[in-house]
Amino acid sequence: MADNEDIWRELFSSGNAVLDRGRALFSAIPSDPRCMFCHSPFKGPGGRVMSLLGRGQAREDPRVCNSCVKNGQNHPGGAHVDLAMLFADMRGSTPTAERIGDRAFIDLINRFFQASSNVLIDAGALVGRLAGDEAIGFFVPGMAGPDYAAAAFDSAVALLEATGHADEGGPWIPLGIGVHAGNAYVGMVGSAGEAMELTALGDDVNVAARLADAAGVGEILASAQLCQIVELETDHLEHRELSLKGKEAPIEVVVITLT
Repeated sequence: MADNEDIWRELFSSGNAVLDRGRALFSAIPSDPRCMFCHSPFKGPGGRVMSLLGRGQAREDPRVCNSCVKNGQNHPGGAHVDLAMLFADMRGSTPTAERIGDRAFIDLINRFFQASSNVLIDAGALVGRLAGDEAIGFFVPGMAGPDYAAAAFDSAVALLEATGHADEGGPWIPLGIGVHAGNAYVGMVGSAGEAMELTALGDDVNVAARLADAAGVGEILASAQLCQIVELETDHLEHRELSLKGKEAPIEVVVITLT
């Protein structure tokens, strides 16, 4: 579907004026959580009004409103675009679940999803599918802005702060985060009556996910490629070379912590 591909490429690469105006308007209406595309609120008085206008939280995908689900179903597909990616993984989820019990663990994960979604959506990210103990954000220029790589890096720092990694008592959920920039296929895949799922596919996506796997508690592993785009001064930071599964050459990363 070449026409749909052009639509997605334009949206992800340079943005859409109508959507941009809607995001600016809806972002001012309380309250979180919000649609990751149009920023329509799902809760509070604003959420009730948006629901009456057809922008309530979609059953097919809780990250998206009904109106954006319909738009995605009308234009299935995606495009290859430049982007930055953030993967955040909880550390020690299995022993934590055994220690605190199922109900408390579910509450913990729900709190994590709420906190991470707020950070990512506020920064203009597309939120990856919520699954298990992982949060994913895709930062495309058309939605996160021309400084999309910096938005990903800043979001990684903000997410550590939001989960208490700078607190004296330690984090309320221990995370390791990977951030990387590159190119990938990004799109919304789905059809009427089925779940619409945000998809990002490609080697650079795999690199970002594996950086998160390699990060210790409270660490952000930022690829050298992302640091170069952000123009991050790294002389005073720890550097590592990682051998990642599926990659012949080691990947150079910079380690960032809040302490």
